[in-house]
Amino acid sequence: MKRMAMSGIVPLCGLFLALLLSVTLPLDSFASTKKTRMAVIDFEQKGEQEFRGKQVGEIVAEWLITSLVKTGRFDVVERSQLQKILKEQQLGLTGMISQETAAKVGELLGVKVIITGSVIRLGNVYDVNTRLINVEDGSILKAEKIRGPGLDAIERMMDSLADLIKKDFPIEGYVVMVTGKRAMIDLGKGHGVEPGMRFLALRKGAPVRHPVTGKMLRTEDIKIGEMAVQSVDVDTSWAEILQEEPGVKIAAGNVAKSSTLETVATAPAALPKPAPPKPIAKPAPMYAGSLQAEKIIVDWNGDGIYDLILGDREGFVTVYLNQGTNDSPQYGVGMKLRAGGKEIKVKGPSTPYLVDWNGNGKIDLLVGNGGGYLHLFLNSGSEDSLDFTPGVMVQAAGKDLDVGGRASPCVVDWNEDGKKDLIMGNSSGEIFLYLNEGSNEQPVFGKPIKLNRGSLDVGSNSSPDVADWNGDGKKDLVIGNDSGEVFVFLNKGTNEDPQYDNKGEKLPLKFGPDASPRMIGWSRPGSNDLVVADRTGEVTLCRNTGGPQSPAFSEKKVLRAGKR
Repeated sequence: MKRMAMSGIVPLCGLFLALLLSVTLPLDSFASTKKTRMAVIDFEQKGEQEFRGKQVGEIVAEWLITSLVKTGRFDVVERSQLQKILKEQQLGLTGMISQETAAKVGELLGVKVIITGSVIRLGNVYDVNTRLINVEDGSILKAEKIRGPGLDAIERMMDSLADLIKKDFPIEGYVVMVTGKRAMIDLGKGHGVEPGMRFLALRKGAPVRHPVTGKMLRTEDIKIGEMAVQSVDVDTSWAEILQEEPGVKIAAGNVAKSSTLETVATAPAALPKPAPPKPIAKPAPMYAGSLQAEKIIVDWNGDGIYDLILGDREGFVTVYLNQGTNDSPQYGVGMKLRAGGKEIKVKGPSTPYLVDWNGNGKIDLLVGNGGGYLHLFLNSGSEDSLDFTPGVMVQAAGKDLDVGGRASPCVVDWNEDGKKDLIMGNSSGEIFLYLNEGSNEQPVFGKPIKLNRGSLDVGSNSSPDVADWNGDGKKDLVIGNDSGEVFVFLNKGTNEDPQYDNKGEKLPLKFGPDASPRMIGWSRPGSNDLVVADRTGEVTLCRNTGGPQSPAFSEKKVLRAGKR
């Protein structure tokens, strides 16, 4: 694939959002059917800086206030009211505040948390350090850091920062009605509830009196079951009961507390103009006509480090930049891809695949959707930019390509004629082949062909990849399924006419539901390592400790653990 120029663009390699402190937050006391009340103090700025006619510290605080309010989870003190109180009490207006100041502000405004921080400019890069302060004792509950190439990039990342903060403040209400396998909760849109959120049904443990101080202490809540929100009204929600503990039933009066495994996708910020993604360095093609395409892994910003591109249940496509190294990858907050000025969104779940679709040397984007269709987003940018056009449906045999449900694409030269063909998984666990009857520059696909007439079947939600599994130079199939299993089907035919048994070999590895595998030389060229994304948002790297002819995977390393 053609290597694209990097000059004249805003680099993304310095853009990251990293958790500075990993602590167990004492936030149970903040959980309530009411929104958590907090205040955001103007950020301290290092050096005189202005942006859009205002001081940088002031405008960063305003951006964060807006993003926090948009989550629906917080009641944020109006900035003018906060400034008035601080001035009247002759308290600090920006940056670091003392324990006494935090307690005083909390008392005057009725807030439980104060957010403040600093803005530092390093050349053209801005660092924004954010601190969450507990007003009761002035302790720092949590710290986050944002770095971006310019304040416009920082502004676009504020929604992501607000979503990270939101996850540490669970909301709590009550189950008010149970009918069959559905429960009504007295929390709705007004409390920040969204479809897909998970709640725990709990019974409060009896308080215990401290034997020395006499203070009443809360004991551990008793879990009754789990629920997932299906529909949301202003003040109430209906949730599906997913699980109940043995011998108990979820009932009216149980506490409903948002789970730390909320399934709502984060709202990553829009991407600044990035460098076009470059294909990861690979060994020579394992078989003739191999196409340079990436399914899960890509060097998105041209820094030579593996980034991740993932779909989700809501139908968005998100890029996760690697802030570490290839040996020790660390992935920050995701950034949703856009096309035609809007966030890319298809019928969920979405399954992305990057490939130079029309042979012009630019990376294009395929996205399979939950309905079984395949969307194409062409890159209309120049050689030093990335700009996807609005999506169109890929067609086959003169109509929209349709595999029946949950389309999962893979691009490969199937019959060695030098043209890109399509391999598609679907919700029924089958594998479809669409041969390219056009050209590489203008693909035209014929009627779908079920491999082995539909007998090659992995159960449900098949997600295929093509790789030379056993080092014989032929195209083998690596397929994940709904149960988190991965199967290998060895090619018993030739590269021009691949043939497979109906039943593949199941790997002795278990992943999360809807496993989506990708074979790549992660450790070294030709190492045939296995990377698997699943429905929960986890991506797992399994390094090949065997050899090219006999892969073996002795360890599993989670690359990005962020339940969605």
